[in-house]
Amino acid sequence: MQAVTNEEKTRPLDLFRKVLELFDSGDIESALSHYDKEADVVFSGARGFEEFGELIRRICAAFPDGKHEVSDAAEMGNALGVELVFTGTHKGSLMASTRQEISPSGRTVRVPICEIIRLRDGRILSQHTRFDSLDPIPTTVGRQVDRPK
Repeated sequence: MQAVTNEEKTRPLDLFRKVLELFDSGDIESALSHYDKEADVVFSGARGFEEFGELIRRICAAFPDGKHEVSDAAEMGNALGVELVFTGTHKGSLMASTRQEISPSGRTVRVPICEIIRLRDGRILSQHTRFDSLDPIPTTVGRQVDRPK
């Protein structure tokens, strides 16, 4: 009888849905515990696990009612491609990619997202995130952000 590895037990989509549920419930540290500490994470200007953790904490604070809804997904072995939509109400300060602070607007954001994820040993080893626009949050919350020249 062949041993079952963690990779075989944990389907990528099941793990990613669990991580999204933890982020949505505000349990950020538990969500981050599902990432390899050396994970290759690319997310809205953040590179690497540490930067991603800092950024996701700020986003969750700025959008405390934020929710992720998966609209489509495809698994291939330990890899996963996901289309999802993030929605939330802008209730806290947020730093734009230009390092300008955006005050709470009270507006609801809806951001389509595409994720490419790879797992190893039941943990997220790689996550590359793409948005439909270059900087969707400032545009959606109604704040024009000056771009560096």
